[in-house]
Amino acid sequence: MNGANALSNTPLMLAAWFGHEGVVEALLEKGVKLGDAGDDARRAATKNGHHNIAGMIDAEESRRLRAAIEKATAGLPAPPPPPPENPPKVKWPKGFEL
Repeated sequence: MNGANALSNTPLMLAAWFGHEGVVEALLEKGVKLGDAGDDARRAATKNGHHNIAGMIDAEESRRLRAAIEKATAGLPAPPPPPPENPPKVKWPKGFEL
């Protein structure tokens, strides 16, 4: 599934090149590695007008990235709240006004 032929084409790249949405979907569901192969497959799909497939690859890459971030940050404390937009004005002692 993650192998390549003699020309370094992966199954994902070939399916994307020829516009086989069902095959691309099945490969993505099975967890095919993306990385450089995903970039090549996205380019192949786009070059041949298969924008739905490029979108599928983008969506899967985003999903995997979000899952990795959630896993890496699980159990960490929540970030502090942002500072107020209009901080209170400082009352300077007489003679120290800016």
